[in-house]
Amino acid sequence: MLVLAEVCRIVDAPEYAAAIYERLLPYAQTLCVVSLNLSEMGPLTRPLGVLATLMDDYTHAERHFEDALATSERLGAPPHVARTSSDYARMLLARRSPGDVERAAGLLGRARSIARDVGMKGVLADVGEMEQQLSGA
Repeated sequence: MLVLAEVCRIVDAPEYAAAIYERLLPYAQTLCVVSLNLSEMGPLTRPLGVLATLMDDYTHAERHFEDALATSERLGAPPHVARTSSDYARMLLARRSPGDVERAAGLLGRARSIARDVGMKGVLADVGEMEQQLSGA
């Protein structure tokens, strides 16, 4: 389900987001661990935030991203902080409520710094695209 959430984000497929969201929601307060190679994929609240964003449910998206950031920080997991910050910024740029652009800029700066330090090329590319949106805002 986590991978399907990522695919929905990448291909911008909001029509599938609600079904995946409903299946992931019962596991919101868990971490995703892939047992084949013991990879830890972070708090499931991040992909829930991605899916809520795709559904234009910004209230739930914000709650999920805030939870994912807090959990990632508590775990001491900078890569998850970077990915969550990037996805959270994407939601804020879509919503565009007062203060959202400024908050997105701060999250993007944080994501860029962490991603550069740990070599997260995908996050750096995402951040670069959103920073271009900001410069045109």
